[in-house]
Amino acid sequence: MNGKITLCVIISFFFTFTLLFSINASSLDPTPSLFNYQFFTQEFDPNKKIIFLLGSSNVGQLNVTKINEMVSSQHNDYEIFNLSYNADTPKIRFKSIEETISLKPKYVFYGVSFLDFKHPTEKENIFDIKFSFAQLLPDNTIEKFNPKFNTVEKIKEAFVSTGLFPPPRKIFSISNTPFFEYNEDSTKIMTEDELKRELPLSGVYASEINLTDDHQEVQYFEKIISEFQKNNIKVVVFTTPVPNLYYNALSDSVKDDFNKLLEKVSNDYDVEIYNFSNEFGDMDIYWDLIHVSYNEKSLVYSESVAKIILKEIES
Repeated sequence: MNGKITLCVIISFFFTFTLLFSINASSLDPTPSLFNYQFFTQEFDPNKKIIFLLGSSNVGQLNVTKINEMVSSQHNDYEIFNLSYNADTPKIRFKSIEETISLKPKYVFYGVSFLDFKHPTEKENIFDIKFSFAQLLPDNTIEKFNPKFNTVEKIKEAFVSTGLFPPPRKIFSISNTPFFEYNEDSTKIMTEDELKRELPLSGVYASEINLTDDHQEVQYFEKIISEFQKNNIKVVVFTTPVPNLYYNALSDSVKDDFNKLLEKVSNDYDVEIYNFSNEFGDMDIYWDLIHVSYNEKSLVYSESVAKIILKEIES
């Protein structure tokens, strides 16, 4: 009997820590705090007009170096910064609106996807809570505030050291992208067969938007646009691309609600909308079902965003 109990305990621990390690690194390792004072208090080139790219990881996958090259080749008085970060939503983004406005950008290009407006859920797991708090506090504050989170990291390190689990993925940063980090996975390009295998696990079938008058993400999206416009900052919205496999699996109601929302924002706030949702759907440029790869072979996305920036500058 004692042997069975011991075996059950070992199995339970094994599955618990397997779950911890299988969770995407972005869940356990929060993106650097939006209140990164080094960025918001830095000295910007007074001879340059600032352009910000906003959005979640879909926008993070843009190659801002390429975009700056294309824009500066025709307008060298502009500099673009990509302020995207993982799991961004309008509600989270609004928390940094004052800091963003204080930098007086000339333009804001806001990239959105179907997932940004999916119907809100009531529950958050512990990792989501850690991530949300991390957006509001200086680096490492959350671990000091609650040592349990730090304990999770120590346990991860201990299990990796045994060789039974893979080491953390290599992380690298890109200039002019202060809040987003890349890993080796985000540079890969999946085959269509690999994307097909991901589809049942993607949540695509449960991503309903369900537009209502009290939809918080929609309300915050409109507030963000309104606040920028009050401060004479032009807002341009673009939708982020997905492969045809994902786009075709979305329900008609999701697509209809998304398009209705964009049309309403365009009409109510006189905002230009550029729709890339299925613009590159048949191209082999994706590292998963909702992200373009950060790869030389996937530059068409970044080049397209650079072109709309140039169009807006010259309009």
